[in-house]
Amino acid sequence: MKEYAAYLIFEGLSKDQSAKVEAITKEFGLEVDFSAKFLEFEYAGRDASNIIIRYFYNLAKIVGNAQGELICEIINDDGDNTYKFYHIKDGELIYQLGEIVRGRDELVKIELL
Repeated sequence: MKEYAAYLIFEGLSKDQSAKVEAITKEFGLEVDFSAKFLEFEYAGRDASNIIIRYFYNLAKIVGNAQGELICEIINDDGDNTYKFYHIKDGELIYQLGEIVRGRDELVKIELL
């Protein structure tokens, strides 16, 4: 299973760019919270055909640049999840592989009033 979460900020898309984003969103059948200044997206489930990545690939071609990222958590049965971090730069979708490294356990101490 994969869990995706994205929050992207745009410098202000043109009406033409916004219309193209709305068109590909409809074409891919995804639900996104979108305006000319931002896009927010969450999805959890199977993505064997990489629909989500194909959507963001096409989105990159339209918007050119965006601040923020799309995070994909790949949930493995052994509990050793892996991550891909995507960002949009110069009309390209770029990713980095990642993992979370945990430190040692620490006791939580709270003073009660």
